[in-house]
Amino acid sequence: MVDAGGGENITQLPQELPQMMAAAADGLGSIAIDTTQLNMSVTDPTAWATAMNNLGMVPVGLPGQQLVSDSICVPGFDPSLNMMTGITPINPMIPGLGLVPPPPPTEVAVVKEIIHCKSCTLFPQNPNLPPPSTRERPPGCKTVFVGGLPENATEEIIQEVFEQCGDITAIRKSKKNFCHIRFAEEFMVDKAIYLSGYRMRLGSSTDKKDSGRLHVDFAQARDDFYEWECKQRMRAREERHRRKLEEDRLRPPSPPA
Repeated sequence: MVDAGGGENITQLPQELPQMMAAAADGLGSIAIDTTQLNMSVTDPTAWATAMNNLGMVPVGLPGQQLVSDSICVPGFDPSLNMMTGITPINPMIPGLGLVPPPPPTEVAVVKEIIHCKSCTLFPQNPNLPPPSTRERPPGCKTVFVGGLPENATEEIIQEVFEQCGDITAIRKSKKNFCHIRFAEEFMVDKAIYLSGYRMRLGSSTDKKDSGRLHVDFAQARDDFYEWECKQRMRAREERHRRKLEEDRLRPPSPPA
């Protein structure tokens, strides 16, 4: 209150001061958080704690107390550092985040077709079955083992089927239903392996002796290994000769006599 002389009546201030401070505190609390600017209810402790966790802060209320228990809060919060510890960093190379291209699609299974020859027909195996297994390829392999031949298959029929893979240098047929075929080049062996798993039927006969399932695999022949060794020795000689020429070229000239 102000008296007639213009001075304040300070005798009533101590009695009104608590009410004024309480009103100011209520007004400050009401404007501290504008609920119209939030997407969730401030009165919902779980939503408020989740929002503060996402911002990297400890979930606390307006007065400063913790809203939820430590089990719900982000574990590993260090109050002294005012930060969270123990959080596994996100790998930026994870596919799907757009930072790296997605992994390439798996290889499409090769669909084999029926092969028609003059004396026989080759039918592919069921694509749902696993592919035929093969042994480890020997160095310089040019020979394949062919098993599962029909009992009535002759050397001429075998020649007719496998000459589509390349030039054949030798065919060694056994009295049983298998043989060995040697090609002129190594890449022709891969074409012969492709025929593994095919069912071979001679003509249009349904006799059991005129049909069989082919099994083509790598064969270790002494001739192939000998030729491979000869090539390796020849390449070694060429490499030594090349190094000698290089050393002679880089050697400084001899001083004059």
